[in-house]
Amino acid sequence: MDEGLGLPLQQALEQYADRDKWRAFCEAATRKRQRQLKCGSLRITVRHVSEWADYDGPSEIDEILAASERAERVVVGDLWAQLYRGELIATGIECPPRMDSERRHVPRNLFRILSPRFGESSLVGPDIKIVDVLIQRAKDCGTILENERANTSIGRSLEIASVGEADETKFKVSARGLPGRPKLPADIEREARRHAEAGELCNSLNQEALYLQGWSTRNGLRNSKDKPWAASTIRNNLRALYRELRAQKSDPK
Repeated sequence: MDEGLGLPLQQALEQYADRDKWRAFCEAATRKRQRQLKCGSLRITVRHVSEWADYDGPSEIDEILAASERAERVVVGDLWAQLYRGELIATGIECPPRMDSERRHVPRNLFRILSPRFGESSLVGPDIKIVDVLIQRAKDCGTILENERANTSIGRSLEIASVGEADETKFKVSARGLPGRPKLPADIEREARRHAEAGELCNSLNQEALYLQGWSTRNGLRNSKDKPWAASTIRNNLRALYRELRAQKSDPK
């Protein structure tokens, strides 16, 4: 990779995000990891109180996980705000790639609808995916594209409404792909909601994850490595939704 073209998403987040927000994210992630006990090759994860049948509210562990998720949203939102303001420039290859595909500039207004996939350094949005994404400071670019509707811009056919001053707190970024954050398929989330609406939600997070693991296997769902989804992966990504569904079950409207 030519480093002169910029940094992949994960490295760009560390390099360009606000230092205080990055440190807050790292500290929150560290507190989260400290809840995992390692013994040789065996890793034991402290079980959530939300997995108990008599769960009656968030525990200290729930608060730690929620704080980690908030810190992640803030630091990614800061990076996205810089991209929207044009302080950072992103380039990438629009999918589906072809033999003659070239690296192109990503117009800053697209960052109102694009979400990151850090593990593969890609951007996704409605009817668009951009891979091999690299980011650099605008002042470091050899050529800065002032006209974002030029033929060298990605997504030029999309109509994106112009908005006012960018504010990272207004961005709704799905920051999937950071370490330990694999993406849960929308099909599994829909099944979890259907299961709850049918009054069949399991009494513990662990049981619900096992149910969804079996359901996803029967329906042929595969992860990014083309393997069946593991119950542990589903459980780790289902916590917030499970708490929401349990709360709705306890307080039906």
